[in-house]
Amino acid sequence: MGYELLSKWDSTRPYAEAALYHHLWYDEKGGYPREYTHKGNDNAILYQILTCADCLGAATDSVGRAYSSCKNFADMLADLHCNAGRMFNPDLVQLFDSEQRQQEAGRLITVEREQLYREVFCKNVELVL
Repeated sequence: MGYELLSKWDSTRPYAEAALYHHLWYDEKGGYPREYTHKGNDNAILYQILTCADCLGAATDSVGRAYSSCKNFADMLADLHCNAGRMFNPDLVQLFDSEQRQQEAGRLITVEREQLYREVFCKNVELVL
């Protein structure tokens, strides 16, 4: 659905493939679409970054994307390392080995996420009222 929506307008068309292909695993043995390959695609690293970010965001979100109980950052970081080379680009996962990046990511998915949700919620309430 995201691919179809983004494909409709000139301003968002360049992002349509990212919406579709970021669900394909790094090793291309899982995810979708299966008929796509990262090989030879100049944008593959972008899709792989989005795969990592989307999984990290979804797994640690207890409010906006609460499909199930969320994981804490340490557990999700362990999942990233466990699935490096399979689901996730191992070079991207290695970026999280830095203590500073772990702290930054942890802050983004806790404090800054909560602040963003509050801002959006308040704006939407104002629009309704």
